Amino acid sequence: MTGKDDTAAEERTARGRIAVAAGEHGWNEMFGDVAENVRIYTRGAATVLVGYRPNGGVTGASRGRVDASGRLEKGGWLDQLTHLDASKAEQVLVWLAERD
Repeated sequence: MTGKDDTAAEERTARGRIAVAAGEHGWNEMFGDVAENVRIYTRGAATVLVGYRPNGGVTGASRGRVDASGRLEKGGWLDQLTHLDASKAEQVLVWLAERD
């Protein structure tokens, strides 16, 4: 594949669609790829953590809010998706589109 083909293929994966949506909705990617298949997105006090399969499918996701010190607010994550949840990528896209 050429570089152009690689980019187009990435944009068709859940990882690619989520990265595009995060950028469109003002989210910042913390630390780039923290691990090979994990990305963390932040916007204001909101945080979304997304785990991926090597092929770009979502394995799980969590969202929460951080306090002024940058730590997760008391009570932990607001929402968590696991391997048992269906439509994880679509739910992450909904989270990214929501306004604070």
